[in-house]
Formats: sequence, C-alpha cells, structure tokens
Amino acid sequence: MKTRLLGLMLAGLTATGCSTLTPEQQEKLDDMSNCEKLNALLSASPNGFSALKGAEVGAKLINSWQSQGTSSWQ
Repeated sequence: MKTRLLGLMLAGLTATGCSTLTPEQQEKLDDMSNCEKLNALLSASPNGFSALKGAEVGAKLINSWQSQGTSSWQ
C-alpha cells in the first residue's frame, strides 16, 4: 500500500513539475539520461527535495510546488 501511494505521489509530482517547466528547462531535462534524472531525485530526497522546489502551488488536499528547473539538479 505504501509503495502504491508513493508511486502515485511521484507520478503526480512528475506530471505537475513537467507541466510548469520553461522550454529551456524542458530541453535540459530532455538531454538528461534516465539514470541522471533518477540520481537527481535520489540525491534531493534527504532534504525534502528543496533543491527542486519552486513556488508553492495551493491545493486543498496536497501541498505541491512548481519545479525549480534542472539547473539545480546538476
């Protein structure tokens, strides 16, 4: 159950983050390999993904943030 919830949360975060990227940020993201993307997410996990968070987006049931962009991932 926890794994399914985590997967859904990550999918939602990914969908929200991808929809708020500028064309330049999307191009940088497209140039990253899947391993680089995964390593960036794993390295951001211990500090609550603060390096990846942009402005907070209001929602009733969940806190979400706009993507900071890929420049802070590397």
